[in-house]
Amino acid sequence: SPALQHVLRACAEAEAWEASLQLLSTKYPCDMTFAVDFLRCLPAEQWQMAVQALEDLASQEKEIDLMTYTSAIQAMFRAEQWRAAFKTFSEIQRWGPKPDLLCCSEILRGLLQITAVGDWHDRDLWRRAMDVLGYMEEETIQPYVLTLNLALEICKDCRALRPVFQIYEVIAPRVRPDPGTFEHLASTCVMAPGQ
Repeated sequence: SPALQHVLRACAEAEAWEASLQLLSTKYPCDMTFAVDFLRCLPAEQWQMAVQALEDLASQEKEIDLMTYTSAIQAMFRAEQWRAAFKTFSEIQRWGPKPDLLCCSEILRGLLQITAVGDWHDRDLWRRAMDVLGYMEEETIQPYVLTLNLALEICKDCRALRPVFQIYEVIAPRVRPDPGTFEHLASTCVMAPGQ
């Protein structure tokens, strides 16, 4: 409702995240739009509140929609908490609602943000990108060029060069590669001559 949205904006401006979470977790009839807005406004250092919000909504037996889960995952990635984000992604794969193209793309976008920072310790993030692509294949979710480019860049940033070409061979026939796609391939060729 507009009143809830107004309260959320006021809490965000005052950085009163606990008040927002408390309002979200009350028995007050809350719509998922409020939850999504709360999660989108959440600063990185408050990422645990995204987990808490999902737990509170679930404990109230509210049906949590995919946009709310996706917004929580985005909040976790803003804080570079990719393990928590991937755990949430895995849970919704099992229990629903089933991730769609937007959710999968946001997972890839979050992984790319982590690899771009460069101060992460897990060079296996490209495997997580491959997991997302594998899920999309299983669920027959049609990728698009942004999905392709995100996955290529994650693999390239992780120095997993062989998967760059594997992803391209599998996905490129189903999407229309753009100049960014070929830029990723060309720079990978420079990094790994002969592959």
